[in-house]
Amino acid sequence: MSTIPLQSALPETRLLLQIDRTLYRLRPVRDDPGESARGIRLSKSDGTEYDVEQTPFGPTCDCPDFIFRREGLDPTGCKHIKALVAHGVIAAQVVTNSTVDRSRIRV
Repeated sequence: MSTIPLQSALPETRLLLQIDRTLYRLRPVRDDPGESARGIRLSKSDGTEYDVEQTPFGPTCDCPDFIFRREGLDPTGCKHIKALVAHGVIAAQVVTNSTVDRSRIRV
């Protein structure tokens, strides 16, 4: 009796996410387990990739919008984080008074 390797028995699957008119392919990212519980790579058809990580301090993204406009200021995150949270791929950040870095807010 021969056995079928588990890998060949599983169908090929893809997870796609559309944000506005842009389609992203989602893939898990393997990171240092001490740094993030879950990492997701979003890839656009033009080759642009963004990594979203679920950290103990809330989700982070390496897109320019998150890095320059939202990190430490907007607990809901960028559009990538919002979309992944809305579809249950990652958990939302719990907002507390200590969540927002008030030293980075310009008045």
